[in-house]
Amino acid sequence: MTVEYISARLIHGLSSDTKPTSVPANSIFYETDLGAFYRYDGTYWFELAYHARPDDKKYGSYFGHGTTQADGILNGRLAQTVVGTGTSSAGIDANGTFRTLDTGATINSISGYNLSGDICRRDLNCYFKTKFDTGASIANTRIFAGFTDTAAAPASAADPLNALQGVGLWYDSAVNANWRRFHNDNTGAGVSEDTTLAVATSTIYTVEIFAVGASNKFVFNFNGTYTDITTDIPAATTGLAMWVYIENTTGASRTIALRYIIMRNDK
Repeated sequence: MTVEYISARLIHGLSSDTKPTSVPANSIFYETDLGAFYRYDGTYWFELAYHARPDDKKYGSYFGHGTTQADGILNGRLAQTVVGTGTSSAGIDANGTFRTLDTGATINSISGYNLSGDICRRDLNCYFKTKFDTGASIANTRIFAGFTDTAAAPASAADPLNALQGVGLWYDSAVNANWRRFHNDNTGAGVSEDTTLAVATSTIYTVEIFAVGASNKFVFNFNGTYTDITTDIPAATTGLAMWVYIENTTGASRTIALRYIIMRNDK
């Protein structure tokens, strides 16, 4: 089908059609075969929450209201990660529900979440988004949030993606004071780049990572800044799961408040 312009900002075509980029920001593209709507922000097309055919694209979400009570494709797959003295507890504040992930006071303890199996792939435009608050201390701390190709829980490591495939947000206070993009194609050590954004205490952060299968890349959106990652990334057909966790590298408690995890896969 040829892409058809209904108006200057309303376009329709098939899901296989290339969405135009020479259109105004906030343009809408409707996929006539899948019933999906996309909005253009001036750089990327993003799928809107409404979807007329839930049997085509698969969604999953977790909002911290229970230990592992998740919806959609996360249901039955979400697993709590507890290493050493790690614990978690539910809470609510002015920003909504959350799950406090607490390492406890034993060094190299971990608290977080992983999946018991892979649920998405790069060629199916896998999608991951999470929001969390840092705690009162970020010294002697490691934090990871993103894709990984293993169903195993994370272990204490200065290189969490060593010999693994994945893309994630990473902080290790022993490396520097900034958040980093971390990724690997399972060839040796993981690769990281400085986001130049310093990690702050008691601050809410949102990270969104998604694949653009047709372009062989991942897009990393951290606090509104988009970066394409095209090298050292998971293979197109590799099954992916996810990790969100905090680790202490000293004998003192470290925490984050996990607000939500959202994942999606095209099929």
